Amino acid sequence: MRRYLLLRSYQSVLILKPDIEESRVEEVLAKIDELIKSNGGAILKTEKWGKKRLAYRVKKNRFGVYLNL
Repeated sequence: MRRYLLLRSYQSVLILKPDIEESRVEEVLAKIDELIKSNGGAILKTEKWGKKRLAYRVKKNRFGVYLNL
């Protein structure tokens, strides 16, 4: 009889400052990927939603760069 390990999937949305450079976005994604992998996880899919308006101001910013992991 085979036993299967059921792994849970989680979804995360990250919001970065609106004036962040694309190279910094890639650095942030690499750091998060490294952190998750070092704890036994994996990122299955990454979507860059781009710059979108926030529902309310956060630290004087009306917009943010959205990433869906």
